[in-house]
Amino acid sequence: MARSFRRRHGFLLLLLQLTILGAVALIASDLHAEQAQTASYAGAWRLDDRNSDTPDTVQGLLREAARGMAAPAAASSSGAPAQGARSGGGRRGGGMGRGAGGGGMGGGGMGGGGHMGGGHGGRGGKSASSDSSKDDKAQDFRGDYALPPTLEQDNVLLVQQDAQAVQVRFANGQNMDVHLDGQRRQSLSGNAMVAGSREADGLRVSIQYADGSQLEQRWQLAPDGKQLTVLGEWRVPGMAQAVKFKRSYVGLP
Repeated sequence: MARSFRRRHGFLLLLLQLTILGAVALIASDLHAEQAQTASYAGAWRLDDRNSDTPDTVQGLLREAARGMAAPAAASSSGAPAQGARSGGGRRGGGMGRGAGGGGMGGGGMGGGGHMGGGHGGRGGKSASSDSSKDDKAQDFRGDYALPPTLEQDNVLLVQQDAQAVQVRFANGQNMDVHLDGQRRQSLSGNAMVAGSREADGLRVSIQYADGSQLEQRWQLAPDGKQLTVLGEWRVPGMAQAVKFKRSYVGLP
């Protein structure tokens, strides 16, 4: 009887502990969500250069992403010239064609061979043209890619905020209005469609430009409210993979 009572008592204690832990977790979750809803981004923010990715860093990431896209394309097309070489070859055929035309190798029994060389020389010309085209494409990732337009003007952010929206003023005087209902609206002097929403860990800002490029941002405040981290994902047309970068800010008094 006593043993049965102790078992029941122990079970009730365990159940009570689990209930308390669940309640604490729920309260903590609600508190975190409430803090995210009431977090204030308003104020003046200065870029922390030492803890931020620079425009040159982002440009390097774009080139690296383009290089990664170009490598599989080059590998998949590298088999075509090798196949041509096995069947007589564009370049070797072209050489025999020139020998036949000049009389150097066209005499006697090599005349027929010279004719075949000329025929393959035509294919060799196409291959050379194709190689030139590949070279042009390979140079693409060595050029400069478009950076996020905000990247050169975000060294100082002046932020105003109310319950429905956040307004960001950049160093060049341009304003970005971010409505927090998730609906895209024209902003940045009409150059982009901007939408925003609240999330558990901060704000999400989506900026879509007229040329098809897109910048996704996540704004995160430090617990003391004195540091702001903006995580960016930048995608340009024709590039399947977005590049990620970080901009860190400190609050100005």
